[in-house]
Amino acid sequence: MPDTDFTPSALNAGGLKVNGVEVTATPAELNLLDGSVAGTAVASKALALGANKNVDVLAVADLKLGAGAGTSVTSTAAELNILDGALVTAAELNLLDNADCVVKVAKIALAAVDTAGGVFSWQNDETVSIIVQRLILDVTTASTGACTLDCGTTAASATTKIDNLIDGLDVNAAAGVFDNVEDQGTNGTSRQKLAAGKWVTGSVASGASAGIVGFAYIQYIVI
Repeated sequence: MPDTDFTPSALNAGGLKVNGVEVTATPAELNLLDGSVAGTAVASKALALGANKNVDVLAVADLKLGAGAGTSVTSTAAELNILDGALVTAAELNLLDNADCVVKVAKIALAAVDTAGGVFSWQNDETVSIIVQRLILDVTTASTGACTLDCGTTAASATTKIDNLIDGLDVNAAAGVFDNVEDQGTNGTSRQKLAAGKWVTGSVASGASAGIVGFAYIQYIVI
């Protein structure tokens, strides 16, 4: 090995030199390369990228993209998986680039519970205020008896009855799709601002909700 200072005396002294430079890695550190496969992540082994700078599977606690320190990707795997199978082009996705806000939709199942907030209750889990711009009730099965619903935003609690989005909606006459634009009633409005951690609730205003089936869709903008 003409280019390596590799002698028994050097090894006995605990040192290995290559081209005159001492190798400071420990045996345990060097052994991380043993069994490493280019392009394949191997548990407890050093990662070697493939010929195309690729790797098959990689689990990370914090994924960052971009130059320098990068920016953490805060989306969950479930959120990213929403794009799986989506028929959108890169150009369509790029419409979101530099957008001031993004419209989101929360889906909540309706329940036949007659207490305040019992039909549905949703808490704003954003870290900032939102504007609820539409509440849609998709009632797939009407209540078995007379029943009207009140829906709205509240800062009080998840068990508060309020009607500032939809007031007195009849959910017994027929199944159907209703919202706070066409079916808002007397006190309902087309939009409401909601602080972080506060609620949108659906409650029985009169009658009983037994038999009701469906979903509430809360469309909102993060501000």
